[in-house]
Amino acid sequence: MKKRERIARAAAISNGMVWFGLSVFLGIFAVQLAPAAFAGEWYTIAGWVLIALAALGLLVMGLFEQRTMRAARMKYRPAP
Repeated sequence: MKKRERIARAAAISNGMVWFGLSVFLGIFAVQLAPAAFAGEWYTIAGWVLIALAALGLLVMGLFEQRTMRAARMKYRPAP
């Protein structure tokens, strides 16, 4: 494995870890706030929904980013 391929692989792994970590963090935060949110006013529930949607959005963006990076690596991979 060439140095350039190792760097690209490491970048893809670290990028995935960042996106996944952010989505897990916000997801856990939303789960902890769920009981208080559903016992509160409508704006508390709306805030909780926004946090949950942000976590889902980060997860989806991370998946798209990984797919894009994988496609770029395959496109520029030298023929064996």
